Amino acid sequence: MLGGLNLKLNDITNYIQSICQNISTVLDVDVTVVSKDLVRITGTGIFEDKINEKISDNSAFSKVLNSGETYIINRELDHSCKICIHNKDCKELADICTPIRLGNNNLGILGIAAFTEEQKNKILSKDQELCEFINSMSNLISYKLDELYKEEIKTVEQLEKEEIEKAIKKYWPVFLLPTMAAFTIGFIVPFIEGIYLSFCKFTTIKDASFVGFSNYVEAFKDSTFPHAFGFTAIFAVVTLVLVNLLAFALALALTQKIKGTNIFRTIFFMPNLIGGIVLGYIWQLIFDGIFSKFDMALKL
Repeated sequence: MLGGLNLKLNDITNYIQSICQNISTVLDVDVTVVSKDLVRITGTGIFEDKINEKISDNSAFSKVLNSGETYIINRELDHSCKICIHNKDCKELADICTPIRLGNNNLGILGIAAFTEEQKNKILSKDQELCEFINSMSNLISYKLDELYKEEIKTVEQLEKEEIEKAIKKYWPVFLLPTMAAFTIGFIVPFIEGIYLSFCKFTTIKDASFVGFSNYVEAFKDSTFPHAFGFTAIFAVVTLVLVNLLAFALALALTQKIKGTNIFRTIFFMPNLIGGIVLGYIWQLIFDGIFSKFDMALKL
């Protein structure tokens, strides 16, 4: 299982079979691939008639799966051949088996086999060179499966993205409602209420009485109003411009590769943590088992 996708060598059987055919042609040996379930999935020559055959758990293939290492088999000397259930019918004289790996997972085994003395001598006399060649072919199969895996990941991500987009298009009012409710209650209603109260005379909101433009007329008649209004306007504009320019400059600086940026980020973010820390201490004091009356009340 890779990233939630159950990819197997069986997913690229045709590609593996073509690799086996090419190896067989170049080396003049029979080639086979066995899955991690010890089932032969492809093969050339004699192995073609043994596809889907179950391999013994005591075989050399099982050793390769467990160890993850390339294994060279000489039937005359190898103990695993003697205890294999196919020993009597097996005509293989020598083999080189290597694991097919994707990441940390052993997905199967790629093996070449000799059925004649000539093939056997060729394999055993050049075993190191052949091991390197078979390993490279194994990596080629792994690379193909890795490509398939990445394509599957992209497909799954694309499907998830499409489903999310469909849900947003269909239920956008539901997603928008909480934000709009908070915005309406927290901003729109007070804003409208403030405008209304500007046309009222009141001590408290409950005793407000509508007086029309009287408040505005009195404000403009006041000699200090233009002065106060001018300073307020200047303060608002300057503050707005400076705050946004400073915020943009800080944000830009934090994205650049400048020496000390990580330290500055830490210092800049620290104030956001203080509130949480203080709140934690407050609740700790509230639930303190010795000094807190609230905690004592809960125990009653």
